Amino acid sequence: MNYMEEERQDRTSYPEEGQNIKPGNADTEPMDSNATATVENSMGEDMSDIKSKMLLLQADFDNFRKRVARDRDDYQKFACAVLMGELLPVLDIFEIGLKSVDQANPMVSGFAMAFNQLKSVLGSSGLTEVLPDGEHFDPTLHEAVAHIPSDEVPADKVIEVARTGYMLNGKLLRPAAVVVSSGKLEQK
Repeated sequence: MNYMEEERQDRTSYPEEGQNIKPGNADTEPMDSNATATVENSMGEDMSDIKSKMLLLQADFDNFRKRVARDRDDYQKFACAVLMGELLPVLDIFEIGLKSVDQANPMVSGFAMAFNQLKSVLGSSGLTEVLPDGEHFDPTLHEAVAHIPSDEVPADKVIEVARTGYMLNGKLLRPAAVVVSSGKLEQK
């Protein structure tokens, strides 16, 4: 078969210009009104299913967007938690050192200013102290290191703070180590 014959055969498979072609089988009869109504009802049900699925997807996406924003905010709030946790022993050493020396020494007052400035910078990042002196013992915020009987302090109240606790943006970073009253000493 040569090139001309192939071209002629290709033309015969397509309709001539101006020729009307109807989709489907030419022998079919037009649909009656009941069949049309059934098709329309079916399409209406499909549309309502599609609409409900679209609304569910929209709600899921909105929830996803909110969860991502909340996770991003939490990450920004607590990204420095590891660094803050590593700085807590430094704050403890500063605090112990400043309590054990004479405050009148100008060098000590310089260290006190540096300590206060460090606490201020950490506080601006969301670090707050947990100082429960005199409060009721709370195991979610405090770590009991000792129980001591006391006539002045009622049972389960904090007598002394052995080590300051810290919170970072409302979450506990380190519990306060406390001495708790066990109440009045019972005489036997």
